[in-house]
Amino acid sequence: MDIRRMAKCWGSCNTIDIITINPELIKAPSKCIDYVMVHKMCHFVFPKHNKAFYNTLTLIMPNWKKWKDILERRMV
Repeated sequence: MDIRRMAKCWGSCNTIDIITINPELIKAPSKCIDYVMVHKMCHFVFPKHNKAFYNTLTLIMPNWKKWKDILERRMV
C-alpha cells in the first residue's frame, strides 16, 4: 500500500499488487474507507468497471453506493 495526496480521487491501484490511498480519506467515515478498499481490491480481479466488477462489489458490500455518494460530496 502507498499513500499519496490526490486532487481528484480517494485511491488508485495498479491492478496487480499496489493500492494507493489519498491520506484525506482518513477524515471520512470508516464505511467510506471500507468502500474504497473493497473497490480497489475488486480491481485486482476485474481491472475495468464492467458488470462483473460491479456484481462483485455489490456482493461484498451491498450498500456501496451510499458510501460512494458520501465520498463524492466530500471531494467537491
